[in-house]
Amino acid sequence: MDSAAISARSHALRTLARADPVSSPDDARSDFIDPAVVMEQAFASGSVPARARPAVQNLVLTTGRHLSLLDGLLDSYLVRGGMQTLPVTVRSGLRLGAAETLFGDAPVYVCVSSWVEEVKLLAGPKFAGVANAVLRKFAGIGLAAQIIKPAEAMARLPEAPALVACARGLASDAGEWISALQGASDARLAVVASHPEWLVADWRTRFSEQALEMFSAAQRPHRQALRWDWRMLERKFTPAEAEFALHLEKLAPQVEFMGDKYALMPTGAAQILRSAFDAGLVSLQGVASQAVIRRFPPPADGMVLDACAGVGVKAVLIALLAGGPERLVATDIVADKLNELAANFERIGLPPPRSFACDMTDREVASELRSAFGAGFARIYIDAPCSGTGTLGRLPFKRYGLSERAAVEMAVKQQALIATCRTLLAEGGDIIYITCSLQREENEGVVAASEELGFRCEEPFWTTLPTEDYLEGMFAARLAGQ
Repeated sequence: MDSAAISARSHALRTLARADPVSSPDDARSDFIDPAVVMEQAFASGSVPARARPAVQNLVLTTGRHLSLLDGLLDSYLVRGGMQTLPVTVRSGLRLGAAETLFGDAPVYVCVSSWVEEVKLLAGPKFAGVANAVLRKFAGIGLAAQIIKPAEAMARLPEAPALVACARGLASDAGEWISALQGASDARLAVVASHPEWLVADWRTRFSEQALEMFSAAQRPHRQALRWDWRMLERKFTPAEAEFALHLEKLAPQVEFMGDKYALMPTGAAQILRSAFDAGLVSLQGVASQAVIRRFPPPADGMVLDACAGVGVKAVLIALLAGGPERLVATDIVADKLNELAANFERIGLPPPRSFACDMTDREVASELRSAFGAGFARIYIDAPCSGTGTLGRLPFKRYGLSERAAVEMAVKQQALIATCRTLLAEGGDIIYITCSLQREENEGVVAASEELGFRCEEPFWTTLPTEDYLEGMFAARLAGQ
């Protein structure tokens, strides 16, 4: 085992221990930090060696994709109080060790011995003995699961080897496993897929057999898409830069979605990608995130407002399609995000748009913006804060804090955003309402409520379902004034 892999386990353990995620909404904490965010912060700080980062990411996110299944199995083998009685470092080591033992590629004996050593270094010999006993049991479960076929697995549920066999089969996207799991109860599928049972029931009711494809995609590593900024920018590139960008384009696999082609991040090209990113040639932006802006591009004339701009991933594309940032205004409630937005524009050689840190549900703020831009906005994009149920493949830990009431609570804020932005529209202007949620309350329900404000939605809703490992679920509607 090379030093990068050994280092990766240590860094993954520190990441998970710092975040200490929960696997049930009942245990959710207000101070919870997503381990994926902790991991990215560690990467950005340089504390994780570049060569170890892919392995760290794989360990942490694999654990996230299977967390509730892992916790259930671990609790069943820890007879004295379960997982929550253990020190956080031990709990995190067991989760990561179980995930790698059951779903990783390294030999089982390497996984067990490596994670026992990690626990020993941080928590001492006593807990190393606990880790050794528990992870050896997981090694046995993993080996038993290898020979179980779909029909046998369904008959033997909820035995541990059958659960693991089903979880592996679901993540493999193999048709025989998807077909077999269609017959599982909502409760059983929730365990196998490590999703909240209420969400499993909701999606199976609404999306029928496609729900299994969505759960399967969420259990596979998410493939990030690229945006070729250099092809849309007016600035001139040197021959060397153009040759470099073309080389990266040849490496990147392509997928076709809604009639357009999108590039995915190539494997094994992290350093090339980083160089291209720093040079302003390319950006990271999901397929659905790009597609929705291309479906609803900025109008040819008039000012455009990105009312929940965040760090500017969509705002940059809006500006590129508008011919520059001069007609764009960006707002967000978090000032630091707007600083990142400015940096994203500057990275590709564009001046940042005018931006304001403000709460767009506040009518007084809207009044001030109206005074500053008296003619109003021809188009307002509201990429609304939402429950994010369409992003559970890319952000697997998010699912464990979701409750049924989350979508209802978010819908109140979303309706307030639309009501405020309505006062900022120019005559004949419209709102493009966007969420990365799949919940009716936040999508069709909010659009229906907007009709009471005088809007009409004449076009079919624009939706994507996360049935592929490069897709996120997204909803969009064009709200036109009466």
